[in-house]
Amino acid sequence: MKTSEIFKLKADEDLLAKYALSDVKNRRKILKELVKRPIPPVEKFLADKPKAVTSVEWFASMEDVCRLFDYFRKKNNPYANAILSLNNGLNLQSQAFKYVGYKGGSEKGVLSMNWLIQAKSGTWYCFASAANDEKEDINQNEYFQIVQKTIYQIEKEVF
Repeated sequence: MKTSEIFKLKADEDLLAKYALSDVKNRRKILKELVKRPIPPVEKFLADKPKAVTSVEWFASMEDVCRLFDYFRKKNNPYANAILSLNNGLNLQSQAFKYVGYKGGSEKGVLSMNWLIQAKSGTWYCFASAANDEKEDINQNEYFQIVQKTIYQIEKEVF
């Protein structure tokens, strides 16, 4: 599912509910129809509380994320590497890393932060993390602190 499709679904409460209850065949039909709709104003899909975070989202396991990062690592495509390294997600200015690639995402009730890291020693690490809460937003400061501590362990290569 494209980001624009999620935005369009989450902007329309009725369609969102219909999609969440549909089987795969009907979900595909709904997604085809969404192509015709314009992307709604940002206020329409920015919720004050989580919306369908366990029924209408991207559902990749941590293993899936790491397999994808490993694919990028093995391909070693300079363009893909450059794109993944544009935003490192946190303040990772350490000289301990040869490479930091990052992909994350968030909305109310969803937070995902994932890295492909090459330590100065040459060892590659994938660190994938995600949190979902159907009722409340994720406490980002607390989450970032936990993740940052883990990244520091990778920096030190102490486990």
